[in-house]
Amino acid sequence: MDDFQIKFLDIIKTRRTVRRYKKDLPISKEQLMILAEAAEFAPSGQGQQFFELLFVTENAKIKAIHDAIKKVWENMAPQLAGILNTWISIEVFQKRLNETKETGISWCASCPTQCEKSKGELNFDVYACRTRLAYRSATALLVLLIKNDHKKQWKKAAKEKEINKDLMDMWTNSWSAIEEASVNNAVENVLLTAKVLNIGTCFTYSCRLAEKEIKKILNIPRNLDMHSIICLGIPDEEPKLKPRRDLNQIVHFNEY
Repeated sequence: MDDFQIKFLDIIKTRRTVRRYKKDLPISKEQLMILAEAAEFAPSGQGQQFFELLFVTENAKIKAIHDAIKKVWENMAPQLAGILNTWISIEVFQKRLNETKETGISWCASCPTQCEKSKGELNFDVYACRTRLAYRSATALLVLLIKNDHKKQWKKAAKEKEINKDLMDMWTNSWSAIEEASVNNAVENVLLTAKVLNIGTCFTYSCRLAEKEIKKILNIPRNLDMHSIICLGIPDEEPKLKPRRDLNQIVHFNEY
């Protein structure tokens, strides 16, 4: 491999999720637009680019979004706690936890508070706190949105053409998966470009639980659904690399 190829792979390998940022060092609009350009050139199904990007740089709005996520998690705690604690208890998750512990990585390592929660085992309270941690010091947010008006047009056209409901549902579900994958491609472009610009990132998905509240805060129209939010900021930590499986365990040729 030449120097460029080596450096490119190094960017991929050294990218980390950052949850603590320097509050006094904002990201410039020029840098944000570079991230937007990287997202724009991500591969998408049929080249449709059904996503839009909304940058949030006002501290008051970032805090309002953090508070909305916190409130939803607190209100849903009775239902979510049972689900998450059960998920954490299964063998595959426990195996991953043990691998992480062996490398000295704590689930609360990024948290500046280091309260009593950080001294115990991973549970719902720790998970919920960690989920919104990056919002506490992020200097910008990138909200990724998906247009939904074409879905209504499709359903109307399918009914008019009397397309079989099972086939219609199959196509709708298939296209929804393509849209999700397309936005995820844009997310990856943003994460890697941010690494090049020395910007820390934290890709968050559970923010969708507070979609209704966040759309109200940001005045997002009804024809757009929220896909995810990327927290952005100048890193104030150097996260360790979580264990990766050996390539021989995950790579197969021609047959499994």
